[in-house]
Amino acid sequence: MRIEMEKLMQRNRITLSIYAVLLICFANAADAQIAIAVNKDNPVDDISMSELKQIYLGKKTSFPDGKNIVLAEYADLKKTFYDILLDWSVTKMKKHWMGLIFSGTSSSAPKEFRQSGELKDFILRNEGAIAFMNLAEADKNVKLLTVNGKRPGSKDYPLQ
Repeated sequence: MRIEMEKLMQRNRITLSIYAVLLICFANAADAQIAIAVNKDNPVDDISMSELKQIYLGKKTSFPDGKNIVLAEYADLKKTFYDILLDWSVTKMKKHWMGLIFSGTSSSAPKEFRQSGELKDFILRNEGAIAFMNLAEADKNVKLLTVNGKRPGSKDYPLQ
């Protein structure tokens, strides 16, 4: 009886440990502040929510200086970003882009990155890159845009 009780307690500790790890992971994703990042040489400093919608819907394809927009997305924040920006699910967004590609309206969907370091490298190498990422993971190699004149992290920032 005592051995069975010890096994049960050990199983409960393992289960609780797994739940704790999952809770920490989901809490970090939920607490992430979304920032819009571009190549540091991009002359754009501010973007409106309307412009951002047009860009991520594939309707706006170049920056004011004429550089072609190269879309990127950070996998950990896709659900939250598309929900806030468009009130769309990730599935709806994928279907939208498949439709654009198959109709010939666009040649490629946003490039997805699972690692922030790879995303930042992509932005650094592509002058027309624009992406959403976790504010806490941004560094000097990317330029963060204000959205509707509001800085990421401010209380009235629209992407929170």
